[in-house]
Amino acid sequence: MLKFKTKRVDDEFVLLHGENRALYDLLTAASTFAQYELSKPLTITHIFRTDEEQAELYSHIPEDKRRKSHHQFWNAVDIRSKDFADWEIDQLLRFFNNFSLNKGQLETAIYHKVPGNAFHFHVKYWGQR
Repeated sequence: MLKFKTKRVDDEFVLLHGENRALYDLLTAASTFAQYELSKPLTITHIFRTDEEQAELYSHIPEDKRRKSHHQFWNAVDIRSKDFADWEIDQLLRFFNNFSLNKGQLETAIYHKVPGNAFHFHVKYWGQR
């Protein structure tokens, strides 16, 4: 089961189907995994990010050092992690990283914290290359 932090994220998930079908399908599969293996839903907190939202989030970084985000191209989502125990976080990371973008060299998911925000899963995926 997938849950969404806001109505906006719910609406963006519908759009994700057309923008990045591979990521949409991966999230659907991850939701099934979390439900059956961990008995918990996944909650998506962010999908698409505008240039303005990206600039605000990373305002602590000098403008000439900022990079574009995968969120700005429909290639990434953030998933709430506070509902999961450490071992469950490990299980979810293993699940996501079985879908490597480059034969295990790039991680599909990381567990991290952005200044001013909580720890979360950052999942980036656009299908096998």
